[in-house]
Amino acid sequence: MRPEDRERLFERYYRAPETAAGVSGLGLVCSSAARIAERHGGAAGVDSQPGKGATFWLDLSLGKLVH
Repeated sequence: MRPEDRERLFERYYRAPETAAGVSGLGLVCSSAARIAERHGGAAGVDSQPGKGATFWLDLSLGKLVH
């Protein structure tokens, strides 16, 4: 994953140009997961090394809920 794609990954409807062709979807999964985590006091992120793969993570706080 390119650094510029990693920076935009959690934007709604964003799909990296290299992966968007031939793959269905709207680009909502990462942004939705990030919004849910943030509403619960957590965060979402990705660690990536170009050509080696990526690890996606969610950090959820169990002590704070936003209604």
